[in-house]
Amino acid sequence: MLDVWSDFLMGGAWGAWLAFYLERLYARQVTFINLSVFVLWGRSYKANWRLAKVLNVVLLSVFLFAAASVMGMWVGHWGYFILGWCLGHGVYALARLSASRHKIQHQHQHQHQQEQERHDKTRFHRRHKAHK
Repeated sequence: MLDVWSDFLMGGAWGAWLAFYLERLYARQVTFINLSVFVLWGRSYKANWRLAKVLNVVLLSVFLFAAASVMGMWVGHWGYFILGWCLGHGVYALARLSASRHKIQHQHQHQHQQEQERHDKTRFHRRHKAHK
């Protein structure tokens, strides 16, 4: 039973980390490789773009194959691992959704507060001018 739970938890951790990597780090990796190819290789735009694309796909593939082979040595119950993977990915996605909603609400509150302050200032200035 401990093996089942460890496979489930390892799948959850892998799913959450993979979602984080693809959302946050992969775009930076692509940008870094594109920039590096442009600076170091310096051919035409098409040649730079093709080489960078091939390097990105190769690096991502090697990383995923290496991770799969390492996990293949540890995981005994693949069904529970995949279930944990899906759950970990879902938990990460819900956490990001909740954080983005909180950020949007905070921005709306801040905008409303600024509009209220702006309105109060103009009302004060209008009343002040009326008394002069």
